[in-house]
Amino acid sequence: MMDLWAKARVMGRRYLVVFRKYWWIPAITVGIGLSISIWRGAHLAPSYVSSAQMVITGQFQIEGTARVTETGDYLGTQFALMTSEQVAQRARAKIQAQHPDWIPVQVGMEVTQIPRTTFLLLRATGGEKLYTQAFLDGVMQEYMALKKEMRAEKSDDMNSAIRNQQILLEKETDADQRELINFQEKNNLGFLPTQFNSAGDFLSTLERELAGLKTELNLLNVLKLDQIIDQTQMTPRATVGGGGQQGDRSMASLDPSFANSYGPMTDYQRAKGNVLELKAKREELLKTWTPSHPGIRAIDEDIVRAEKQMENYQQQSVDVLKMRKESIQYRIQNLENLIKEWGTKATDLSQKL
Repeated sequence: MMDLWAKARVMGRRYLVVFRKYWWIPAITVGIGLSISIWRGAHLAPSYVSSAQMVITGQFQIEGTARVTETGDYLGTQFALMTSEQVAQRARAKIQAQHPDWIPVQVGMEVTQIPRTTFLLLRATGGEKLYTQAFLDGVMQEYMALKKEMRAEKSDDMNSAIRNQQILLEKETDADQRELINFQEKNNLGFLPTQFNSAGDFLSTLERELAGLKTELNLLNVLKLDQIIDQTQMTPRATVGGGGQQGDRSMASLDPSFANSYGPMTDYQRAKGNVLELKAKREELLKTWTPSHPGIRAIDEDIVRAEKQMENYQQQSVDVLKMRKESIQYRIQNLENLIKEWGTKATDLSQKL
């Protein structure tokens, strides 16, 4: 600690010796600087500052239903416009027109924004008081006039675009109107609902018929000949050897239009019943006659002939059922095509409606 203090004292003595020896150098330097400042102050032209404030509102653009305001880019554009040479020239020209005897002077413009506001602070600096103030007024007035001119140009462009769009829409509307008239001429609009309802009713009829044919085809594919006859009797009749009546449903009830096609099945049913009656009669006669009795032999011959006849009718019935299945399959295919065709027509009518 003592060493540092000793070194400081030694350095202080050295600076003091140097200052005593060369004191005249700082004195001359300060004197020269003061002289220059005094001379410049005496010969410097006066400078006047004129200031003003303006409020800048944002530029609104319509985008659908939203309004969007631009801030940064818009204010920067306004700063550049205020300090542009175009505005300055217009301000000078205005001053010259109003005060032709004034001598133009150079005026500097500075524009700053008051933080967190849309207020702008304008400062004009010039060497002549009245001219500087008039220049600032001229800049603000010419800035607003230039903005109005630019807005008017944009408005003219917008009006032109709107007129063009209106003309285009009128052409499209005329074309749509002509198309509507052509459609009305080609299609009788008064009958469209009736046609649509008729098409729907016809489709329902076809679909019901198709469902019935598919049901009958499934029945014919599943059941045997005797089962079909047992399920749907051709004619009501008593069961041989029994006292009850079987159902009175007709085979033709599957499709009345094909009732005549089931003739062999009626004959088969009758022949089968005849065989059963003959066999029942033989059993009854065997109670009193022997198998070798001529009456029994005659019945046996009748039974053989009846069985052959029944087999013949059975084969014919099988062929009838086969033909019936083929006919149903063809009708199902035809109905499906019709349903597809009329479905397309109904869809077209619905679209027209």
